[in-house]
Amino acid sequence: MRYFALCWPVIVLALSDIISKFWLLLGYDLGAKGRVTILPFMDFILVWNKGVSYSLFTSDSQLARWALVALMLGLCVFLSRWLLSTQNSIEKWGLTLILGGALGNSFDRIYHGAVVDFVALHYNTFHWYIFNLADVYIVMGACILAYFMFFLQKRQ
Repeated sequence: MRYFALCWPVIVLALSDIISKFWLLLGYDLGAKGRVTILPFMDFILVWNKGVSYSLFTSDSQLARWALVALMLGLCVFLSRWLLSTQNSIEKWGLTLILGGALGNSFDRIYHGAVVDFVALHYNTFHWYIFNLADVYIVMGACILAYFMFFLQKRQ
């Protein structure tokens, strides 16, 4: 029962990421619309990321694609085991966010062959990298884990 209870938040996060991408691809047809201004500092634009964060190590090779899938799924197994072993609720939330995001992006890489990125933040001529909900979950989870490890864990 404990394992089942820990799975739901991860599944919800991964599905929210996957559903948002399918809606933008199929329902909204973002690929045909090009860049769409949402706010003065935020646009939606379709980008297929065949690399890792910030499109580093981009490759069109199927070997690279499946190597990244294997790496991500291995990371998901590691994070799942960590999540199941921790007793701290803050640490659990951080791991849940990271795991949900990792599964969402892994699904993209398996299904589409690349990660679907679509949120572009900018200010004047400065443009941040293009990202998706899964990336937001991963960054939030990493911040929670860093806070836990550097500030809270020392007190316990």
